[in-house]
Amino acid sequence: MDVFPKSLENKYEHGKILNREIHRLLAKDELHNELGYARKDGHLLHNRIDKYKRNVADDKTISSHLNKKGSNNVETYMQNYKHRYEKKKGLYKLDCYCEKKVFDKLNYIEKLSDKMRSDKKELKKKNT
Repeated sequence: MDVFPKSLENKYEHGKILNREIHRLLAKDELHNELGYARKDGHLLHNRIDKYKRNVADDKTISSHLNKKGSNNVETYMQNYKHRYEKKKGLYKLDCYCEKKVFDKLNYIEKLSDKMRSDKKELKKKNT
């Protein structure tokens, strides 16, 4: 029943906060993925997630927000890249640079797949 010895055990486990491991930088942004709407017309209840991060979905309507398949965590993360990159030094700066390259390639692949899907739809329409 004593909490103190348990806190001493957790003190020496690096990278754990309340028995939660943070594996990468994106894990910090996962807490802010759900935003509540104040009114029917789609205006958000809060304009800011916190003092440094602006909300990506400022002008989106409820229907467009519901139709969107993925969350906007990656978008917010990439928008805040410049702010994070300026603060980093040494290997951390290299890590941020490599993350940006990886995410840029993933976005490029996603755009290509969207184009391929739209091209297939056009070909089907032309053939029929």
